[in-house]
Amino acid sequence: MDADIKSLYRKLQSKYSLKLTSAFEKGFKTIIDYPILCGTSVLGRFELFYGDLDFEFYAEREDGAFLSHCHLKSIKEAEQTVVLFMEGKLIPMLR
Repeated sequence: MDADIKSLYRKLQSKYSLKLTSAFEKGFKTIIDYPILCGTSVLGRFELFYGDLDFEFYAEREDGAFLSHCHLKSIKEAEQTVVLFMEGKLIPMLR
């Protein structure tokens, strides 16, 4: 599923200001490195990565306050969530 995160980045990076980083680059305390897709919009900032069983989406406001955390079952759901977030639209899970 790491390939899905990288593929999503390649697909969307020309349209949105996204960054592809990794668990090691972010200093996460893990023995496994994995890609993390990050972006910032008027809603705040997000991180998306593949967890144990699904895609995990974390979002926070610019001031660092918690905004959302959800588990997405498919790369299609993950893409839709990123696009909506980057376009500043409130996604159903944020309401």
